Amino acid sequence: MRVTREDVIHLIESLPEDKLASVYDFASYIQSRTDALMEEEDRLASELFGDATEEQLRAEDEKWDQLFADTEDKLLKLAEEAEEAYRTGQTTGIDDSGDELKPVP
Repeated sequence: MRVTREDVIHLIESLPEDKLASVYDFASYIQSRTDALMEEEDRLASELFGDATEEQLRAEDEKWDQLFADTEDKLLKLAEEAEEAYRTGQTTGIDDSGDELKPVP
């Protein structure tokens, strides 16, 4: 569903006066969260990618896409084997309560 600015304005204009403060507060909250999320996203991107150019990032994406494509058959076979082992009771639970993963006896 595509909502236009005009749709939102029309909806707000149809609200009773006593509801406008609530709509304003909610819209302000969304705006502040959006701004905060964008700042966090920029910070993380800077940490992860440093000064990498868009071209370098695209090349890196293409490299990973190719790696996954090259191993897709192997990954599917491993997934099928794991599913079969699970179905036939050949697996155990995993205890992840400590620093290391351990099989549940």
